[in-house]
Amino acid sequence: MANRDNPHGLAPLLRTLGGGPPSVQQYVKDAAENAIICINDLVGMATDGGLILAANPGNVFYIGVALNHALAYTLSTHLVVDSPDAVFEAQDNAVSAGVVAADIGAAANIEVNAGSTKSLVSGHEINETGIHATSILDVKLLRLMNTPDNAFGPHARIEVRISRHMLAPGVVGI
Repeated sequence: MANRDNPHGLAPLLRTLGGGPPSVQQYVKDAAENAIICINDLVGMATDGGLILAANPGNVFYIGVALNHALAYTLSTHLVVDSPDAVFEAQDNAVSAGVVAADIGAAANIEVNAGSTKSLVSGHEINETGIHATSILDVKLLRLMNTPDNAFGPHARIEVRISRHMLAPGVVGI
């Protein structure tokens, strides 16, 4: 079975690793922010506390995943799933073999692709290049999403947790 190529960012599964519901809070994107934020985009915070699109994978800490869309250079309020142990589902970018069973438990960065101008949904995907067992990258690969139309390989849909989260215990400088 071939998986369908359907980038959609980090879709919240509405549960945490502890089993309860994740926290959802409001954050403001400044009018000066020059990026479009799409539904299911991984987002961070600017030094002034404003919401920003995650644009530098592997090198920033994130606040969570946006649940609504906003245009560039527009003041907007966003609902963000901001629990450090929230579980999301994301598709791999299928650069080669896709995510395989041996990759579960490892870490990966997110490939920041533009979202759809029609559906307003994120284009972010798991970057299968550089999956690493010991590095602290953007997300931790937890398990294959258990649905009948999903299998390991190109475009696999994987349950993930944000590893580089601003609110996670032990993060320095927050």
